Amino acid sequence: MEMELTATRIMNAKSTWERVAGPLVDIVRPIAITLKPVIFPILDASSQRRIQEAVNIDDLRTAAERISHAMVFGYLDSSAHDERALRRSCEAYCDVELRHAVLHGVGNYDIDLRTKILGTDTKMPYFLTSCAGQRVLHGDGEIATANAAKNHGLGMALFQLTASTFLEVHEAHPEGSKALQLYVWRDKVLFKEVLDRAKEDGFTSLVLTADFSWVGNRERDTRTGF
Repeated sequence: MEMELTATRIMNAKSTWERVAGPLVDIVRPIAITLKPVIFPILDASSQRRIQEAVNIDDLRTAAERISHAMVFGYLDSSAHDERALRRSCEAYCDVELRHAVLHGVGNYDIDLRTKILGTDTKMPYFLTSCAGQRVLHGDGEIATANAAKNHGLGMALFQLTASTFLEVHEAHPEGSKALQLYVWRDKVLFKEVLDRAKEDGFTSLVLTADFSWVGNRERDTRTGF
């Protein structure tokens, strides 16, 4: 298969250090997974306390910054160049004002925000979009995102370059993990195999993105060495 040949080419191109470190990681990983339920709650206690005490998004952002490596948080928190577009996007929410219709006979349980997006039923009119490198940000990676979407009755789009398999994510949230974010590769054979695998594993929709036509100059990533 083309995917197997590509994997072989990548393996042959690895340095000596990569060839040595890879098997070591494969040995350490199952040991770490076994010890995780015991050790991780102890190491993560202060971070979980900050999350539980958070009262808004800024508090959660601070909690993420405290626990993350600088390059990881910078990747998550930054945008390109002087980050003007990012600031303007955040400031745009300040222009939105919610006008509460009190005493109109409409209660919390009378409001129905359910809808359908890309053939997926959602409790609210939006879904979780994709992000690369989610396992860098969370130990469970895209599976954690699928679990969060499932808990809140939302759909999600899985990033094509996922650190988890298509099947793992779909099994975590069968009703909502059906959309795959897609880059159109030049290698049409490999591209078709990705589509076939996604379809086989339960994905029914594609979300095309074109942001790699021009790669942004992410200055914060340059400073942190991401």
